[in-house]
Amino acid sequence: MRQTDTHLRARKALPFIEAIRDLRPGLISPPLVERTNRIVGEMRHGGRKWSELVQNLVAKSKIEYAYHMIAIEGNTLTFDQTKKVIEEGLTVEGKTVREHLEAVNIPKALDSLMSLAKVSRRLTANDVLVIHDLVTHGIAEAEPGKFRSGFVGLTGSTYLPPPAYEVPFLIEEMVKGLNTNPNDLSAAELAFQSHLWLVSIHPFTDGNGRVARLLAALVLLKRGYLPVIVRVERRSRYIQLLQRTQRTTRPNFRGYFNFMAREYIATLAMYSGGLSAKSPEEDIVLLSEAGKKEGLDDEYLGLLARRGLIPAIKRGSRWYIREKDLTEYVIRRKRSGTSVR
Repeated sequence: MRQTDTHLRARKALPFIEAIRDLRPGLISPPLVERTNRIVGEMRHGGRKWSELVQNLVAKSKIEYAYHMIAIEGNTLTFDQTKKVIEEGLTVEGKTVREHLEAVNIPKALDSLMSLAKVSRRLTANDVLVIHDLVTHGIAEAEPGKFRSGFVGLTGSTYLPPPAYEVPFLIEEMVKGLNTNPNDLSAAELAFQSHLWLVSIHPFTDGNGRVARLLAALVLLKRGYLPVIVRVERRSRYIQLLQRTQRTTRPNFRGYFNFMAREYIATLAMYSGGLSAKSPEEDIVLLSEAGKKEGLDDEYLGLLARRGLIPAIKRGSRWYIREKDLTEYVIRRKRSGTSVR
């Protein structure tokens, strides 16, 4: 493709990014909003200071957060290997230096976000560069802390991000919009908007997805909410929806926002699972065991988990859930008159 053709295609991204900027409330379906508010409400009434609870839960979930953050980008470290690399500083035979760096960088970036969230000042373009520098530290080809200088394509997508010379202005416009929230989006909507906004500008040579998800985490943390984890089990759907949304003629904003809302519900269920437990894992059981009590087979349960219809989490090759979360799902289905099977 000629340089002029590439330039014209890249310029077409600008109206789409403006559409992201101008998004209005109501993009998340009411049942998902209700479920999110209910879980957050239950957590807030747990008798502990909310700000301290957020810090403790984020600290406990660092490995979970890091594993999904890098695995969704193709890092091949397993959950257990990620844990060993981060907590024990071990190297895993057969894994690249880059994979190890990606793992250790995420908890450091999350710590920085936690500190930044406590500071009562506005987000800046430099904060975005700092997040990128932390995420890609030691990975020279990613040009840590620097905006890209040329065109960049997205694998498997027809969307072409805007020209590099537009990036600084677009990032400044983005942080201004996130700071002022002119359309009065909810905290979750603003976080999901920030993620889509940054990944569509695609300001970096590498690391855009990780920075976008960390930016969404920061938006939530600054507003007193827990960060969202997009699970690696939902990778295909996540990428598919981003590609559909980035069709500049008929973007699927609602599908994207509802997907992110479901991921947030699953994340909140994971966080709340450790609230009343003496240890983070105490009241979480194997999905197959919880399913037996409800008369549901493993294949069906796996389908529900992969689609994000139940707040299950995956550790290695096995799914886990709180029994009460599966019971509540079954009750909701029966009340709606829909078969559980």
